[in-house]
Amino acid sequence: MASAIYRLIYRSVFAIPSEEAEAERELRAILDASRRNNAASGLTGALLHNGPHVVQVLEGPLAAIEAVFDRIAADVRHTAVELLQFAAVAQPSFPAWSMAYIPQGSVEELALLEPMRNPGGPEAIDAALATLSGALRRDD
Repeated sequence: MASAIYRLIYRSVFAIPSEEAEAERELRAILDASRRNNAASGLTGALLHNGPHVVQVLEGPLAAIEAVFDRIAADVRHTAVELLQFAAVAQPSFPAWSMAYIPQGSVEELALLEPMRNPGGPEAIDAALATLSGALRRDD
C-alpha cells in the first residue's frame, strides 16, 4: 500500500537582499538546496516569489513535510509565515518537480498568486494549483 501524500502550502515574507543580482544568487542557492534535499526526502513542490513574498507548495510524506516546514518556520529569513493549506491529497500537483520555480512576473505566477493572497478555500487553491501544474508540464 502506498503511503499517504500530503500537501502543505504556506506564504511568508522572505528577507532577501535588496540588490537584484545578490537576491538572484540567494534565491538560486535556496532552489538548488531545496531541489537536492527534497529529492532525497521524497518531496515535490513549487516555489513562487514576488518581491519579498514567497509562496511554497510542498507535497509528499507527512514526516518529510513536517521536518521541512519546521526548518522554514525557524529560519530567521522568513517572517509572517502563514499556513494556507495542509491536507492529504490523492496525488501531487508537481510529481516531476523536486522544486519547480515560478519566477516573478510569469503567467504562471499570476495564475497562482491571487488565490494565495486571498484564499477562498481549498477549492480555489486546488484550481490554481491545477492550472499551474498544467502550465509547468507543458514547459518541461
